[in-house]
Amino acid sequence: MLDEWTLCQRQWMYLESIFTWQDIIRQLPDESAMFSQVSKAFVAIMRRTSDNPNCLASSAYAGLKDTLQSCNATLDKVNKQLESYLETKRVAFPRFYFLSNDELIAILSNQKNHHLVQPHLRKCFDNLVKLEFADKDIRAMISAEGEKVPLGTLSKNKTP
Repeated sequence: MLDEWTLCQRQWMYLESIFTWQDIIRQLPDESAMFSQVSKAFVAIMRRTSDNPNCLASSAYAGLKDTLQSCNATLDKVNKQLESYLETKRVAFPRFYFLSNDELIAILSNQKNHHLVQPHLRKCFDNLVKLEFADKDIRAMISAEGEKVPLGTLSKNKTP
């Protein structure tokens, strides 16, 4: 019982922070719905446990082990689909292989806020630590030594 409970809590805590980001919810709607169902069940279990924090009494509820096992199976499915989604992103941009799942999720979730992506640049590109922005355009790349490489602007009217 405790093994199932601990596993459920660990998986729920990891995925709960991921499925609060709107971009992830939009990209993985089925998995988000599955996680939401598990989350409701797990939160109800934890509320009931909070009301009666005695270990023996809290674990004696009828069907608790089956509920936790079902939640764990669903969370495993959600986690596998999340891994598959991240793999498609890595295939599209192989430098994402240098990032952990958590770092890649942070980048994908903050793609509209370019400044939050900067801490992960060094892992994707050798010695690139910062980007300089002007509006939504990248104006320059900056190395760890402070070397600045300005980037030109693309004109829509020019032909290659």
